[in-house]
Amino acid sequence: MMRPNLYQASRMLTTVGVTADITFNPMQVTTRMRKSIQRQVETGNITGGWSSHAARLAKVLCVQFKLPYVRGDYWGLHVQFTDEKARAEAIALIRADWSAYILSNTDHQMWIERNKNTLNEHIKLIEGGHPSHIRFYSGKEYVQLMRDLCARSRTPSDVFNAKQVSNMLNQDSPIRINQHNWND
Repeated sequence: MMRPNLYQASRMLTTVGVTADITFNPMQVTTRMRKSIQRQVETGNITGGWSSHAARLAKVLCVQFKLPYVRGDYWGLHVQFTDEKARAEAIALIRADWSAYILSNTDHQMWIERNKNTLNEHIKLIEGGHPSHIRFYSGKEYVQLMRDLCARSRTPSDVFNAKQVSNMLNQDSPIRINQHNWND
């Protein structure tokens, strides 16, 4: 019997009772990629496009080891704040971005009302300490300010744990990845 190809194996994983043991051996990737993953895990700032393997692995490691992180995509940022002061600052940034957008775009009232409702839903999520996907309307400077806020709001234990996970990437032993703890 032949081994299944990757497509066939992935199809089998959707069957009840079938699981896979996934490991990541950091010594089998290039030094540049390993350093990129380490930097992203340590800072909690996941960068790279949708096809970035380093960003995917950094996100999986952050989720698996319960490290706070911020990840951007085409529409905005995925964030979660545990600190109440950071939540208040994040909401102030979101409102400042929204205000700048409204001041420069008064022609599209229906579009503004629809986005305002979505914005208020995300503000409620942030106030509650839940993960949220924030869309920015008026420029990249607000995105960078939010990324900086996320980095500043990490606790010393978060920083220590991120450094420990980053150090795992320098070891010869593979890292087991729990395939049931993340979703895309």
